[in-house]
Amino acid sequence: MDHQASTQSARKNLPSLEQLHRYWIENRHESTADRDPWHCRAELLERMIRLLGVEDPYVLELGCAAGHNLSHLQQSGLTRLSGIEINPEAVNRLQRNYPNLFDTARIYNLSIEDVMGLFGDAEFDVICSVNVLSHLHPRSEWVFEELARICSRGLVLVEDERSRSQWDFPRNYLKIFTALGFRQVHEELLTRHDGGPASTLRVFSRLDAR
Repeated sequence: MDHQASTQSARKNLPSLEQLHRYWIENRHESTADRDPWHCRAELLERMIRLLGVEDPYVLELGCAAGHNLSHLQQSGLTRLSGIEINPEAVNRLQRNYPNLFDTARIYNLSIEDVMGLFGDAEFDVICSVNVLSHLHPRSEWVFEELARICSRGLVLVEDERSRSQWDFPRNYLKIFTALGFRQVHEELLTRHDGGPASTLRVFSRLDAR
C-alpha cells in the first residue's frame, strides 16, 4: 500500500471525537496504569518529577485511572495532587482503593477537553501523562497549547510515539512541546516487560520557569 492509500485508509477508519470518548468511558478492561507494564513505573514518575527540582510541586496526572500513580506520589510525600480520568468505573475504583487520596486530591471525572477550561494559567507545577496523550483525538490537538498554559514548570510524558490504531495517534512530542516553550531535559526509551510496544519517556522544563 502506497503512502497516499495508507493515509486515505487511516482517515476512513478515524473514529469521531464522540466515539473515542465513548470507547474510553465504557472501556472496562484493566487499564495500563493498573497493570503497571513498566517495572516500577510509579517510582519512575516520582524520580522524573523530582528531577525538575520543584519543592512540593502541584502535580496533575492526565488519565489517572484508578489512582495507582497518584497514590504512590502521595505516599512519597507529595501533598498537592490532582487527576483527570474519563472512565467512571476507574474513578470508583480509585475512591474504593485509595479513600484518602480521593478525599484530598482533586479528581475530575471528565474528558481532558472538557476540563481544560476550568484551570487557570500556570495552575500546576508539573503535568504527567502515561500513554494518555497518544489517545488524544486529532481534533483535540489544541489541548497541547492548553497544557502549556496551565503548566508552570515541567512535563513528564511516557507515550507510545509510533503505534497507530483506531484509538491511538502517534505524535512527535519533542517537536510539539519545544514549539510551545519547553526544553527537553531527559529522554529514555522504556521497554515493556510484557512484550508490548515501547514508549518514550520525555521530561520537559519550561524555558521561562523561575
